[in-house]
Amino acid sequence: MILQLSNLDGLAEWRYIGFLHCLIFISDIPAMIGSVVLFVTVYRVFPLYQELKEKNCQWDTSVEKNGIYYSGWKPRKVILKHFALLIIDAMFIPAGLICLCSWRCVIFVKALKDTEDPWERRKTCFKQLLNIFVDIPCLFLYLICCCTWRLPFVINSLIQYHADERASWKWDNVRFLSFYHFGLLLLDVPCLASIFSSCFHGGAHS
Repeated sequence: MILQLSNLDGLAEWRYIGFLHCLIFISDIPAMIGSVVLFVTVYRVFPLYQELKEKNCQWDTSVEKNGIYYSGWKPRKVILKHFALLIIDAMFIPAGLICLCSWRCVIFVKALKDTEDPWERRKTCFKQLLNIFVDIPCLFLYLICCCTWRLPFVINSLIQYHADERASWKWDNVRFLSFYHFGLLLLDVPCLASIFSSCFHGGAHS
């Protein structure tokens, strides 16, 4: 800014360049914070450098308007963009680690390999994490059913479903079968209680 003052003609240009540099100074604050965080975390340093290089971003007198040169907005926009992506990734990385350490690891890795798009991979992390949360109650219900007299019925239904070639969305249907068998288990309890009660009272009267 100081180097340009000698080339300015008139007070209007002084005000104009002063106003511009005031805005640039304000925008520098979040850009500097974002750049420090990016370099400390290292995670997005290479993509940041690559985009700055591809867009030919320069800090010194890179923009000219009406004969007045000033540092452009392009580098700041790129830094803030990657800082925002870092914050977004900070939410998805734990989700990805949970998926890798779970029973959905194989499905998760395969889905990641099937796409190169970063946003599709983030969506995959979120989707698989939701599937884990859905799986947990289903597996818990299966465990309860398998510890009761309904174990042979559960095994038989799974074998029949696996043999059905027309079945689609297999894992979704298989896990939701747990609710079906658990519902039958709840219906069995009062029925069995009634049968045993009748047998007991019948034996007592005889």
